[in-house]
Amino acid sequence: MRPEPNAYSHRWFEFFHVGIGEARTIQEIAFICRCAPLPHFRKVMDVCCGMGRHARALSSRGYSVIGIDRDGDAIAKARALAGGPTYAKMDIRDYQPESSSFDAAVIMS
Repeated sequence: MRPEPNAYSHRWFEFFHVGIGEARTIQEIAFICRCAPLPHFRKVMDVCCGMGRHARALSSRGYSVIGIDRDGDAIAKARALAGGPTYAKMDIRDYQPESSSFDAAVIMS
């Protein structure tokens, strides 16, 4: 029997993500870029991407990014904010990319 995914309130994003400052995002992206530098880590999967904060920032730095989240509202918001990444609404436990589809995967926050 497969366990049910964690459920959380849609207000979670209101409390924990809406107020995150740009300085924090810049610091987190700098860390990712140091650990997974271009050009060797161009294709990145942002797991549980939420509203795409990291996906957009990585894309703006030249990474090819797909953001994945099971929350349809978060994916809709990420798409509305645009900025370059591709977004997919799905449960990461069901995602089966082809071998070598990505050079790196990140899970932030």
